[in-house]
Amino acid sequence: MPTAHTTHTPLAPVSPTLSEPLAPESIPSPAAPPPRDDLPHALTFFLAAGERERILRRLRRYAPDRALALRIALGLIRPMK
Repeated sequence: MPTAHTTHTPLAPVSPTLSEPLAPESIPSPAAPPPRDDLPHALTFFLAAGERERILRRLRRYAPDRALALRIALGLIRPMK
């Protein structure tokens, strides 16, 4: 049984006016990624539903942002006045 064979020709990048294709040398290189230590890292642990609610309620006393509230509650940073 014959199979359909199609060739895919990638589209050339176009100028903002969409009138002419851009020359490959005019396409900017992607920005360098930020250092790994500057990226956010997850902190995950599991709690019973009631414990989670009590902790989140307590953290809201410090700040609406959980990460900020946790750092304040642990004394890692001072709350903003």
